Amino acid sequence: IIVSIVIFIAAFDVIKSSIKPLIGEYPSEEIINKIKNIAKELNLNAESLHHFHIHIYGAHTEITFHIRFPKDMTVFEAHNMATLLENEIREKLFIEATIHIEAY
Repeated sequence: IIVSIVIFIAAFDVIKSSIKPLIGEYPSEEIINKIKNIAKELNLNAESLHHFHIHIYGAHTEITFHIRFPKDMTVFEAHNMATLLENEIREKLFIEATIHIEAY
C-alpha cells in the first residue's frame, strides 16, 4: 500500500507539472516585458495590456491577453492594431498571439 501511495504521488506531480502549460499559466515577466516593448515600438499603450495566459504545446507556444483601446477608436482600427501587434510578436518572439480588444 505504501508503494502504491508513493507511485500515486509521483504520478500526480508529473501530471500536474505537465498539464499547466497545456491549460495555460501566467507567463514570465521577461516575456510580458518583451511584448510590452513591442507594443511601445508600435506606439501602443503597453500598460493597457493585461490578463496574460501562455500555453505551451511542445515546440509551439501561444499567448493570449487583453488590450484596451480608447472608446472613440473604431473596432476596425483596434482590430488592425491588435493584428499588427500579433504579427510582430510572431516575428520577434516566435509566439502565436491572440489578443482580446477592449474599449475604455
